[in-house]
Amino acid sequence: MLDWNQEFCVNLVTCFVHLLWQGLIIGAGFAVLMGVLRNRSPQSRHAWGLVCLLIFGLCVPVTYLTISDPVSSTSEVLTSTGQTKPAIQAPAKETIPLTTTEMQEGFNTSAAQELSSAEKTRFPVSTRSWDYRRIAPLLIAAYFVGVLFFVARLGFGVYLSRIYRQLATPVTQPELVASIEKVTRQIGLALQPPVMWCQQVGVPSVVGIFRPTVLLPLACLTRLKPEQLEQILFHELTHIRRYDHLFNLAQNTLEAVLFFHPVVWFISKRVRLEREFCCDAAVVAAGSHADEYAKLLIDVAEIAKAGSTRMNPIAVSATGRVSILGIRIERILGHRRSQKDRLFETGSLITTTMFLGLFCLLAFQVPSVADPIDDRATPLVLQEQGADTSEPKSAEADGQPKPAAPNEIVGIVIDEQGKPIEGVLVDAWTWWKGTETKTNKQGIFRLKPKSDGGRAEVRISKPGYSPHYIVQQACGEDLLTVTLNNKTYIEGQLLDPSGKPVANAMIQGLQGPKRGPGVMISEVKTETKTDVSGRYRMYVFPDTYEMRVSVPGVGVARVPNIVVASDQAKTLDLQLKQGVRFEARVIDADTGKPVEQVVLWSWRDLSVVGKSDANGKIVIDEMLPGEFRFQVGYGKSQKINGVNGYFHGILGRWWSPDAVKEWQHKTIQQDGWQRNFDALTFNLSTGMAPVSIVVEKGVEFSGKVFDPDGNPVAGATVAPAKSGSGNSLTGDTRYSVQTKEDGSYRVVMPAGNRFEYNLMVHDGKYQQWRNWANGVSQPVHSSPDQKFEDFNLTLTRPCTIKGRVVSASGRNVKGLRVGSQAADLLVNRYYDPTTKTKEDGTFELKFVRPGENYIRVDPFHFIATSGLPGTWEKLDLKSGEVYEDVELVIE
Repeated sequence: MLDWNQEFCVNLVTCFVHLLWQGLIIGAGFAVLMGVLRNRSPQSRHAWGLVCLLIFGLCVPVTYLTISDPVSSTSEVLTSTGQTKPAIQAPAKETIPLTTTEMQEGFNTSAAQELSSAEKTRFPVSTRSWDYRRIAPLLIAAYFVGVLFFVARLGFGVYLSRIYRQLATPVTQPELVASIEKVTRQIGLALQPPVMWCQQVGVPSVVGIFRPTVLLPLACLTRLKPEQLEQILFHELTHIRRYDHLFNLAQNTLEAVLFFHPVVWFISKRVRLEREFCCDAAVVAAGSHADEYAKLLIDVAEIAKAGSTRMNPIAVSATGRVSILGIRIERILGHRRSQKDRLFETGSLITTTMFLGLFCLLAFQVPSVADPIDDRATPLVLQEQGADTSEPKSAEADGQPKPAAPNEIVGIVIDEQGKPIEGVLVDAWTWWKGTETKTNKQGIFRLKPKSDGGRAEVRISKPGYSPHYIVQQACGEDLLTVTLNNKTYIEGQLLDPSGKPVANAMIQGLQGPKRGPGVMISEVKTETKTDVSGRYRMYVFPDTYEMRVSVPGVGVARVPNIVVASDQAKTLDLQLKQGVRFEARVIDADTGKPVEQVVLWSWRDLSVVGKSDANGKIVIDEMLPGEFRFQVGYGKSQKINGVNGYFHGILGRWWSPDAVKEWQHKTIQQDGWQRNFDALTFNLSTGMAPVSIVVEKGVEFSGKVFDPDGNPVAGATVAPAKSGSGNSLTGDTRYSVQTKEDGSYRVVMPAGNRFEYNLMVHDGKYQQWRNWANGVSQPVHSSPDQKFEDFNLTLTRPCTIKGRVVSASGRNVKGLRVGSQAADLLVNRYYDPTTKTKEDGTFELKFVRPGENYIRVDPFHFIATSGLPGTWEKLDLKSGEVYEDVELVIE
């Protein structure tokens, strides 16, 4: 008989062997079930997936208890040749094949020798050279090592989530706090979970078991708009309402116990995907636009890719793995069954069937020790069957990049010998964090930059190599091949005013300005530091550079027009000099009196900041000589895109007769509009005279927003519109504010003076559409420091336009934007409703304001009638009605 420890090992190994074919059957059933339910709700698919995982978990104890008695009643003896054969006993009527068992060490050899020849014929001797039962304890030991690894990983994830919560800081921004409260009520949570900023997490996540907490990456504060953060919060809080954090923990536990079974990972991966589908569907059902939400997920994935953390807690997150992000986006956009879905389901079923067939083939070749035996000797040949459960190798893994998608840049970086370079930074839009990636071991990179025009600025660099720079690289083109070397650089020594070397000082080399189609890049930075002897070497791209150094308390240096050719080693010693003392005097445009608390600052260099005192005087020391661009603010600092900055406060506009740029002087356009609310640029030099800055107070509007039935509306957007142009005052969404819970708002903006403009209201945040169409006020005349109280605005009952876009030849055109523009041109164009044509060219445009409107197709002109005939149609719309059979024709 086997001793207890050996018996346990044999039974457990046998149980796991049976679990292979049991799990494959469960997996095949699951794949078929997912195909049957593909058009049903993600909640039903998620529930059935959890049921399959539960059945998987129950198979282990049930199978173990079922086979334990037959295994323990079977004994064997070992021959002198090291082979095994059954002891003299009647075969069992019902047998279970044993693949791996082991004999007790104290076996009876004499009993084996006394077997009769007839008995030897009836119970043939196996000819295998070794026995599975001998290594059963080793197999179980290896299994527990694997379990220990995955359990340790799970425990570390739970521990990491606790650490991240301790390092996180609560969300305190009033607008986000209001969004959290709103979403909590909207999805029906009894208690409001904590929501915190955490620099360590890469994506928005729910962590914790009994007290779940939402952790938001700190980068989201700088990269995402408030309305986008509200969508992320809705997604994450829906996870909590569905108890997904507990289901996720249970899945991780099951994966740790059954880590060896590929079907467990297959089902678990699909369940996680369906879990994300559920929350995505909830976000879209709550009123978010599918196109914008899909784009938001891509933005969050790019933020995660740019994050520094590589350790993740046990959590449920907003984006999940990049490998399933595309499938999720297809579902969000309403594709009934995409190519990826078909490949996923069909491939899963085929793979499962192949595994099952291979296992059955192997199983039928392995006889049971208690199987009925014929008169022939049946030698057993054991072969190790290895199943590759890793994901298929990508084209990149073999050094062959896949073609670039239309919105993607794909390339390879090599050295002069043609060898790939790993870890090269590929940075799109160098001034904006979050649009970077690095090359893999094959030197390949794939990057999806944000670009409306299909092009992006790209800088390719790695320490020790001269960088490569492309002002505008087209997306979707053939493989971009870049060769890096270390032959182009600027080197020298940095000295202080007395001639002594300056150690550990940052030196900047600036290229620019650079121009591309529709873009102007003011500067591109390359940086390096001096060593202990003050020496430096800056690897650069062949171009013209301006060298800048600023060492607090020591001095500054600015050397322009440094031309470096390809493969040139340029020598340039730099000596620091005393910095420029910049002074400004701020006065009121109407009274001429000094103005206090006006701030000059720079988002490019946050160390540069100066605030006017009671005499209107601003002083900033140790400035670099040459042109410098200041942002203008007022009062105390606030968080702006994640950094400390200053809003305009009570100021409406500002200008300076001493500014370098002509448009930064007082400038009134022909129509009477005065802009003058942008940055101010001054030419700094040693001993320069104080500059004069003129500021004008803004005009304050306050009131409430109502729906057509007279009810106050929270979360609506009030924005200015440049009357008669269909545009905003600024060319962007500045001066837009959201209404509070009681529908009230307050906003300060530039006074119109001789120019009249109007306010408009939009039901929702920017790019969000809820219930009502836009409302507008009539144009008003406004003066500095004027207050418009009870300036109430009313939303309108929306109209719906249905139609089709066709080509001149009558072919249906899909994927084109269709929008409306009010004929009175009193709406800010950033809040005009838009939609896209479907596969058959049809469209349904909702939330159109009643009255005369132009229905138009992309490209959108500032004035709809500037488009070609047939690309727009004028309609007189009545409140709440649906209009059909609109046909737009494009060339």
